[in-house]
Amino acid sequence: MARRFLGDTSAPAISDTRAESRRSQSPEKMIAATVDNFATRVLPCLCYAASSVYMTMAQKYVVTNDKEIAALFLLYQNLAALVMFVPSRAGWLRRFKIQPYRLWDSRVAWQVAPLGVTYSVMLYSSNCALGPLSVPMISVLKNIGPILITVVEAKTEAKPLSWGLILSMVMLVSGSVVAGYNDLKFDVLGYSWMAVNVCANVVHVQLMKRVQQRCIPKAEILHYQTLVMSVL
Repeated sequence: MARRFLGDTSAPAISDTRAESRRSQSPEKMIAATVDNFATRVLPCLCYAASSVYMTMAQKYVVTNDKEIAALFLLYQNLAALVMFVPSRAGWLRRFKIQPYRLWDSRVAWQVAPLGVTYSVMLYSSNCALGPLSVPMISVLKNIGPILITVVEAKTEAKPLSWGLILSMVMLVSGSVVAGYNDLKFDVLGYSWMAVNVCANVVHVQLMKRVQQRCIPKAEILHYQTLVMSVL
């Protein structure tokens, strides 16, 4: 307060300097910054959402119409994921902070092997549940996974849950109950497969945290996880 009455003008001077620096930026730099933000933040979110929707709809189509190749569907997914090794090894993904890694490392493969097992259970149970259940019902039931993960982390890591988070979880559970109550095609087998899927999801996330604590890059974890899943 005393500095304000003594005529301290440092704060306005700092704000004026920042404003001048923003105005001094050339349009080319502003465009480049906007493109970089879009490529590193917005585009990955859009790609994840599009791939998630496509994967679910493709799984539903395969399970419903081509049951003979339903088991091979997981293998095709894994082979497509392994293709990412080529641009990573060539260094084309450095812009996305993905460093080149070796095709095979026994030490890393053994550490990541449990992740491949749990993720295989997740995908297989999801495929089995997509047969008797609808896609919206699958999406609703998958929301139970993050709720269980949050509760487990709160117990194991002694993290307190805020009232807003608790309210959100209650709303998700209530929505699942309403959706299940109004589901005219209630199928015990389908709901059983979704229970397996949710449990495998919780175990997978907990194992992923332990693997990441060993300073293994995420791209390398995905690579060896896919290799294990291809074998399974």
